[in-house]
Amino acid sequence: MSEQYDQPTIELFGLWRTTMDATNLIQARLEELLKSNGGLSLGDYSVLLTLAQTPHGYMKLGELARQTSFSAARVTYMMHSLERRGFVERKASEQDGRIVFAHMTPRGRRVFNSCHAAYCEHIEQWCLSCVSPDEADVLHRVFSRIAQRLRDN
Repeated sequence: MSEQYDQPTIELFGLWRTTMDATNLIQARLEELLKSNGGLSLGDYSVLLTLAQTPHGYMKLGELARQTSFSAARVTYMMHSLERRGFVERKASEQDGRIVFAHMTPRGRRVFNSCHAAYCEHIEQWCLSCVSPDEADVLHRVFSRIAQRLRDN
């Protein structure tokens, strides 16, 4: 049984499929790059990037989960792995022992810096160099709107 689809729907799903394909290729390449440069997964890199962007290099685990868009359980699992490798440490709040902060260690900072340089170089090479400033603006607005919709729902 064949179903009828109108052309805009087919075109939009074609756009979505192309977006998924490009995203999967980028993620696979980044995983390979980060593994070879510092033994990090893309998720590890995201956690370390988020910590690196904080003024003091630490933040509450719940906030870390929110900012990385990972579940609290996933952040907890990742923190165990990053902690074992000496890249982060957990510190309880002095004011409230129930609150736990993630803190990047000097070793974590060194590994992150090495991976970040390679990451930025390859993102420029693979992605940004083939997008005009106007296209980049449109993509930024579209994906920001999609991300916000998903966060809100």
